[in-house]
Amino acid sequence: TVLVTTRISFVSERLLRKAFEWVDQVAHELKWDDAYLAKRRFDIESEVRTRGTYMHTEEEIVHGARVSWRNSAKCVGRIAWNTLMVRDRRHVTNLDHMFAECLEHQRLATADGSLKAVMTVFKPRQPGTRMGMRFWNPQLVRFACYEKDDGELMGDRANKAYTDECIAFGWEPPVPRTEFDVLPIVIEDPIAGTTKMFELPKEYHKVTMISHPKYPKFAKLGLRWCVVPTVTCFTMKIGGLEYPCNPFNGWFMETEITRDLLEPGRMDKMEAIAKAIGVDSSDEDDFWRERVAIETNKAVIHSFRKDGHSIVDHVTAQGQFLAHDMREKREGRECPAQWSWVVPAFGGSTMPIWHHEMRDFYVEPQYDYQAEIFAVRKECTIAEEELLVSDEGGDAFEKILVVYASVTGTAEGYAYRAKKLLRPLQVTVASCDTTNPKELWSQCVVGGGQYSAILFITSTFGEGMPPPSAEDFFKSLRSLPISALADVPFSVMAIGSSIYPDFCQAGIDLDRALGKTGGKQLLPLSKGDELNGQEDAVLHWISSVGSLFDLQQKQALVESGDSPAEEESDPVSVDMLSDEDEKVIA
Repeated sequence: TVLVTTRISFVSERLLRKAFEWVDQVAHELKWDDAYLAKRRFDIESEVRTRGTYMHTEEEIVHGARVSWRNSAKCVGRIAWNTLMVRDRRHVTNLDHMFAECLEHQRLATADGSLKAVMTVFKPRQPGTRMGMRFWNPQLVRFACYEKDDGELMGDRANKAYTDECIAFGWEPPVPRTEFDVLPIVIEDPIAGTTKMFELPKEYHKVTMISHPKYPKFAKLGLRWCVVPTVTCFTMKIGGLEYPCNPFNGWFMETEITRDLLEPGRMDKMEAIAKAIGVDSSDEDDFWRERVAIETNKAVIHSFRKDGHSIVDHVTAQGQFLAHDMREKREGRECPAQWSWVVPAFGGSTMPIWHHEMRDFYVEPQYDYQAEIFAVRKECTIAEEELLVSDEGGDAFEKILVVYASVTGTAEGYAYRAKKLLRPLQVTVASCDTTNPKELWSQCVVGGGQYSAILFITSTFGEGMPPPSAEDFFKSLRSLPISALADVPFSVMAIGSSIYPDFCQAGIDLDRALGKTGGKQLLPLSKGDELNGQEDAVLHWISSVGSLFDLQQKQALVESGDSPAEEESDPVSVDMLSDEDEKVIA
């Protein structure tokens, strides 16, 4: 037996802990024998102590992808998690070859006429790297959005920024432009410093033309939608490793497409469809929006099934989720579920799932949303080298102050969420009612203080007013002279509900007041709508802030043990196995 003594960082120990927890879980669920588990744990520990990371076996990556889907609290269709086809393509690093694998992914998803759930996994992020391979586009098939000469938008409004970025990168939209032009795919390799754009051939982006069995004018609108929803904006976390580039598709539920067609932030076809089916959009007593939504649901289901494409209706989907939830309980597992996502947009309390008890919690393996690379770079208004400078106090990483203004506790909760997600940045959370605007400048690095930036999260109360606890803060801020907050880096996240006419007004006023007193805006004002993905908007904002401060690079430094803020652990003794021991394990 050879005794090897090594010194590793605390976070490397944490990586080992996560890796061991994962292989223990795999061993339990896939019924490994004890000898194989012991050998696998030994191999992982040897790798981590040698090079700071380790590599999953194909069995671990396949099961990890499936369990990540099983743990995804926002997905209603997890009943098929164990049938996910996982394509291990970690060896593919050439961008052209990666695009070819994306085409093969699309082909396999519809190979035999029925839609199959498929994931293609590319290589994980390596220690010491900032991001790893990334897609710019949130899905493989997305429709462009253009601004017309009269200022109106045409196409999928959710893709306006990505459309502009593609055009700036060199994409030439088809002539004439339409509202259903398919955007190109952009893949970036930050390590090699290369980015490539690829046009998606027509045979790989199947679409269904939307018609209605009862209203012929519906088809004349020319509406359509893609058949395969292949998502590319997730980072998959398994056993302490991160996979930032892994296209994944399930299948559509009809209410998803209905919302995409109707909502103002997407295709905005509510009024057009109302005219096509003869509904008076001026008669609020007729519940015209609900009528339009129901008929659009019917049209989507009718069209997909007529063309022979897989789709699930919301009644079937909720029944499948309830069955999945019961299966998980029988296996001794609690099923994480976010009520606002799992409960279908239609049916309300007439659906059994409406009354089903569920709890939203985070567990790994998991899919995490990514901030858009191009959006982070475009919104950054401070040079990167400024953001990477630590304060003069000698601490390893920047200190951030997060100030919240809350009535119900939602903004406060998001503030503490930001503190957790922005680690290892040193984040302090404070309420507006304990914060004096007159002291903000002196608390920041520019004024000789400790904070590199100040983040604000505020709700709106009543008719566009700040929360009562923040009234004095807002009043004092407005009274400050023009240069009182000169060059203080700040960003504002405003939350509220678009049902009110003064949506996010307190945040708008706060952002304006900070700018008027000389503050330096890190990111444009962000808004989170309670009725339309508020949590996602907040998480995107936090991710954008993290990217400004090179958060992933700092996390990698901590993981590699190179961070001056991390103290090395006590020496760890590792018994290297003798030949006889290896025979026993084998």
